[in-house]
Amino acid sequence: MPGSWLIDKEDETAESQQVRVDLVGFSYGRLDLQGIEQIDPHALLAWIKSAALAGQYTPQPYAQLAKVLREMGAEDAANVVDIARHDHYYKTLTRPKTFGGKTKYYLKKLWGGLRNQIDRYGVRPWHSLLWFGGIALAGAFVNAFWIFAQPESVCTMHFGLDFWLYFLDCLRYSIENMLPIPGVSGIAHEMTVTSQISAFILLVQKLIGLFLLGIFIRDVVL
Repeated sequence: MPGSWLIDKEDETAESQQVRVDLVGFSYGRLDLQGIEQIDPHALLAWIKSAALAGQYTPQPYAQLAKVLREMGAEDAANVVDIARHDHYYKTLTRPKTFGGKTKYYLKKLWGGLRNQIDRYGVRPWHSLLWFGGIALAGAFVNAFWIFAQPESVCTMHFGLDFWLYFLDCLRYSIENMLPIPGVSGIAHEMTVTSQISAFILLVQKLIGLFLLGIFIRDVVL
């Protein structure tokens, strides 16, 4: 790998071509490698993707490779293959001609794109917590902006201890707002809920937080 299954070149100027192999239903128990540190999952995936899959969803070659890699102890490489299998599924979705079918098609594509970015289709659930932290930090900066927009706070806040105390309060409030808890408190809450725009931003942040937590719980528990 990746030079396996190549057609011999007829002359020095010709390019090597990979044999097109139908891997659907093809099973094997091991890979001829001396150690898992030599495994390059991307080279193995290139072998699968160039096989005769006929542009349709054929999960068996991916599932077979992931199974063998896990049995060899190459968990990270198996996860890469699992992610590629999900990518293969969403890329091979066919768009129906009916309105209802098109709606389901676009919803599936949207859902697949979200899962790919948030938690890599459940393969890397901790990514959703990184997104949670990033949204919480962004919310803290938004809260700090609303505080600085208050005329009475501008003259009293400087880039010293007071500033960082205010910012930590904003961050705590941002995290609390994203959690399914009954209420939040603090100077940030008192100074940011001042308009419909800020209230809408806080509502969107809370919905995103609940969505990310739901994704993480679903990945870990199920």
